[in-house]
Amino acid sequence: MDTNGMPSEGFAFTELPLGFGLALSMNDAAMTSYAGMTEAEKERIIMRCRDARSKDEMQEIVESLVPDGNVNSLFEGPGAK
Repeated sequence: MDTNGMPSEGFAFTELPLGFGLALSMNDAAMTSYAGMTEAEKERIIMRCRDARSKDEMQEIVESLVPDGNVNSLFEGPGAK
């Protein structure tokens, strides 16, 4: 089954802190980056999210998932020109 464009297999929003899941679902580039992380990397991000004390802190964590903070950098690479 497909949930908001993300396959439900291997991507469990129920395991994410609520604020992180909501912020992540609103940023396709960050979601793509998060989905490509190893389980250890994901766990580090989740631990940072649990320590976040504000919406702004959570947003900073989500934005940090996008390389260089630039959505376009996800589309750069061999053959992208």
